[in-house]
Amino acid sequence: MMDSYELLHPSPWRFLDSDKIKITEVHVEEGVTGIGSYAFRMCTFIRTIQLPESLEYIGEGAFSQCWNLPSVTVGRNVSYVGTSSFSSSMNLRTITVDDGNALFDSRDHCNAVIETASDTLVAGCGQTVIPESVTAIGEGAFAGCVVLTEIDIPDSVVSIADTAFADCSEDLVIRGSAGSAAETYAEAHGITFQALN
Repeated sequence: MMDSYELLHPSPWRFLDSDKIKITEVHVEEGVTGIGSYAFRMCTFIRTIQLPESLEYIGEGAFSQCWNLPSVTVGRNVSYVGTSSFSSSMNLRTITVDDGNALFDSRDHCNAVIETASDTLVAGCGQTVIPESVTAIGEGAFAGCVVLTEIDIPDSVVSIADTAFADCSEDLVIRGSAGSAAETYAEAHGITFQALN
């Protein structure tokens, strides 16, 4: 398992990621079972991440603020995806989960990580389309997603965590049915709401 770090005590390679030395590719070796919290936070030049089949754990904020990361695949053995794992990764366009994963999925090509048993969306990006089977949006699922300017939240969603859309664009528009959890959340957080019906 790779070490965990804290917001105020970042990983040692974070300081190697500068204009002079750019970490553009990360290859995590087979046999590694976990990526600790904030392990690659603010490694802003990363464009490619290759994760091993052995990976079971992705810590809180593990890839947050990886601004140039375009895609990520959650492997078949991953059983934990921490809060805000991919938050503030503004160029993240594609999130997929291996079809063999028994605990998480990215159903309907939704560009998100969904906890299968609870139908909770735990990680999304600017290109996420929330499936109508999702019932909840978890803590930090879209946190810091400044490229997200509008999102449709289906009536099936009855619970939206307080930080689900924290630090998103000021122009964010949440669309959904009048009287829905989407409208309640938008009003409580000062986000523009647009009724679809």
